[in-house]
Amino acid sequence: VSPASRQGWFEPGFFLTAEVPIQPGQTYYYASGDNDEMLRVMNFTAPPAIGSGPTRLIMLADLGNAPDDGSGHHSWDFHGFGELPSRNTTRLSKHLLDKHGAHAVVHVGDISYSTGYLSEWDEFLIQIEPVASRIPWMASIGNHEMGWSESDPFDGMLQTETDSGGECGVAFLKRYPFAMQTLSGNTPWREAQPWYSFKVGLVHFVMLSSEHDFRRRSPQWQWLVRDLQQVDRSLTPWLVVTSHRAMYIASDYDGDLSVAKLLRDNLEPELLTYGVDFFLSGHHHSYQRFCKLNGGQCVGDGQQGINHFIMGMAGYDHSPVGHGFNITEFADQTHWGATYWEFNRTVASMRYIDGATEEVLDQITFHKPAVVEVV
Repeated sequence: VSPASRQGWFEPGFFLTAEVPIQPGQTYYYASGDNDEMLRVMNFTAPPAIGSGPTRLIMLADLGNAPDDGSGHHSWDFHGFGELPSRNTTRLSKHLLDKHGAHAVVHVGDISYSTGYLSEWDEFLIQIEPVASRIPWMASIGNHEMGWSESDPFDGMLQTETDSGGECGVAFLKRYPFAMQTLSGNTPWREAQPWYSFKVGLVHFVMLSSEHDFRRRSPQWQWLVRDLQQVDRSLTPWLVVTSHRAMYIASDYDGDLSVAKLLRDNLEPELLTYGVDFFLSGHHHSYQRFCKLNGGQCVGDGQQGINHFIMGMAGYDHSPVGHGFNITEFADQTHWGATYWEFNRTVASMRYIDGATEEVLDQITFHKPAVVEVV
């Protein structure tokens, strides 16, 4: 797990994985350690049964970490003190768990921003432990986990040669081994396929990688189509697809717009065909909510379309929101925080909440017809 860089190496110790059969909604008590010392007992609550509701979720992207004692460490923002707002966002997540009983966190790329300084993975995991030790923290890969000199499948469009600091996806996947397809044979970890799907309550999630080839007929595209074909909407009426990079974006940066077009050209037809409800992303360090979209055009309720969100405002220094994009219904580049969602069978509600003040900055409710279950 040593990164392909000359600095930042930190001995990670042992990675331990425990596979335990669990029952939906049950709370389990556990401790880790060895014969000499066991750490304190913690508790973990399993998500509700698939098909049962309501489902309560915290969703965000681009979180990062910052030392709790205010000391500096390697980072590219906030003058070398880490992603300072991430501490408020983490506290907000714990408050949402305590107050509402959130069932899981969904984190769409750019996880710790350790970028080769592996001690920051420890800092990050300690920071999120008050939440991640109690409910699932479902994460997907971003450019700052994956980007290296040979990782861009699009002839330099991603411009991510140094973004992971030599981690090449390995440090992330060693800590989140569920976030990929099963490795076959002697396949190197840097060549893993870090896309996957899961269900929680009433929602089916498809977690894509925008850092790997997603063009038509690629392995990821073929996997996506197979997964969408298998979704049982009588059990999970809500279908959410995530990608670290956005399919629609209000940005003046040509790189953002080029990747967004590539995503639309190669993925949007299939997402529309299979009735995807939401496309969630990050990468751009802002919050953006768009109208319901089909082929770049706003469509009304009852028409075929997808609701797009950018949620890259969890911790990293902000990106400027572009101007002149008439598909944007709400955008914010001045606050940091997270989104909190509740789903029942026919209604989904979202609140964008300031991590510092817990003020609701944006909210919206979505309705859909009930799915008839065939007995």
